[in-house]
Amino acid sequence: AFHTGIWQLLDCKAAWDGNNSNDNFIAMSWRDDDGRLYLVAVNYSSSRSQCYVQLPEQELVDRECTLKDLLSDTTYTCSGNDMILRGLYLDEPAWKSFVFEVKPE
Repeated sequence: AFHTGIWQLLDCKAAWDGNNSNDNFIAMSWRDDDGRLYLVAVNYSSSRSQCYVQLPEQELVDRECTLKDLLSDTTYTCSGNDMILRGLYLDEPAWKSFVFEVKPE
């Protein structure tokens, strides 16, 4: 999936005023040549951190989304509107990384 496609660096916004741990995250989206969408994020620090990551993908509007972590057996369901407007909330332990395949339903 990550050989050819288009990637975009994503902004990691503060989870609340006064919490600057969003600076500990690196996040990007990846759209492969077959149209599949992925969200990759890493808490690149030695402490638990929180942030909101917005996905600027209009195909998510008014749709529920399944996020399947390709590095574990974890799957989440969330609102596409929330992921676009507010962002996906992350509260992750030190050095945590994940690769979500994002599937609009």
